[in-house]
Amino acid sequence: MPIYIALLRGINVAGKKIVKMEDLRASFEALGFGRVRTYVQSGNVIFEAKRTSSYDLTKIITTEISRDFGFPIPKNRSGTGLDYRLIALSIKTWTLP
Repeated sequence: MPIYIALLRGINVAGKKIVKMEDLRASFEALGFGRVRTYVQSGNVIFEAKRTSSYDLTKIITTEISRDFGFPIPKNRSGTGLDYRLIALSIKTWTLP
C-alpha cells in the first residue's frame, strides 16, 4: 500500500485546538489506515492507505477530524484542508518502523 503524509494545519498551536497525538492516531486508524505514525505534536501524520486519490483522502480525513475533535482543519490558499495536500510517497524502499 502507498504511504501518505498528512500535514494538518492549526493543531496544537499557541495552546489552541489541542489534540493528543494518540487520539489523532486512533482517529486515522478508525478510518482503516495502517501503520499510522505522528510526528511530535505537530499534527503531521504518516500512514498507509489503499490506493485512492489525494482529494478523496483529504475529504475523508477532514470530515473525521471535524467529527472526532469538534473543529475543522483550517483551509490553506489552495482550498484544501491540508497544508500541501496529501503527499504520496513512491519510494519503494522506505519503510515505517
